[in-house]
Amino acid sequence: MSPTTVLRIIGPVSLPIAPSPKIPSRAATHRPVPFEKLANLGMEVEEAADGDTLRMDVLLRLVAEQGKPASHYIAAAVLSTDIQIEHGNDVSLVFCTGSCQQWGALACIDHAVLVYEQRRDARLPLFDIAGRKCLDRCADAAVVEVRSPAGTAILTMATPAKLDEALAAL
Repeated sequence: MSPTTVLRIIGPVSLPIAPSPKIPSRAATHRPVPFEKLANLGMEVEEAADGDTLRMDVLLRLVAEQGKPASHYIAAAVLSTDIQIEHGNDVSLVFCTGSCQQWGALACIDHAVLVYEQRRDARLPLFDIAGRKCLDRCADAAVVEVRSPAGTAILTMATPAKLDEALAAL
């Protein structure tokens, strides 16, 4: 095209716009916890931790004492690069605590903690609960990795009911 060429568009132009693979195509269902709140909770987590490890019983005691959701403390621990939640069971549930918050990840974590406590009280096999900033499957939020000796399964569009199904299958 020469510098003097003029393009003339006749009629409306419609170009397909592909959805971003990093964002679900469905509407968000939850509000994320504000970063400032998680940062403040992170300080509580660091104080409660024994060195760089936060034991699950200590986390649950903190939840009971402070009256804040376990999911908020787990998400706060993810922000603190020095703190890891204790692990040692054969099965682990690893939750995305980043953008997945908007699609119910924290509700899933709170449900997992409830199931954990029920199993603990019934003296049934336990599982680990952990969080990560991102599990890189944002289009399918909320996402949970279910790790077991048999391998790792990815639970997409996770809900408490789907968590129950996954745990029952193990």
